[in-house]
Amino acid sequence: KAMKTFVGQVVSTRMQKTAVVMVERVKRNIRLNKWVKYRKKFKAHDEEGLCNTGDEVRIRISRPFSKTKAWTVEEILKKNPAVLYQQKLAQQQGQQPNQGARDFSTFASAALRR
Repeated sequence: KAMKTFVGQVVSTRMQKTAVVMVERVKRNIRLNKWVKYRKKFKAHDEEGLCNTGDEVRIRISRPFSKTKAWTVEEILKKNPAVLYQQKLAQQQGQQPNQGARDFSTFASAALRR
């Protein structure tokens, strides 16, 4: 039996080891006689934290990791070009590439300033 998989876009990576993935599906509505787009968000486990917002990923069903998380990121199909550009600029300037929302040093320094 094949494992259930979906392809979607990463919407958020604010939680540690978790990516929120939005999956769009198109279904035929018989009463309205038109194709309707359905969207659903899934929380997927991302162990290494490789996903960034805007990436296209494949997720598959797995054991429950928490109350709302029962999917894992199987592979990253397409990286977000904006994130790739930021990483390239950071390497040219000799800095560490920014991991987006996973960089907690800015949040810590803001909390200390208050």
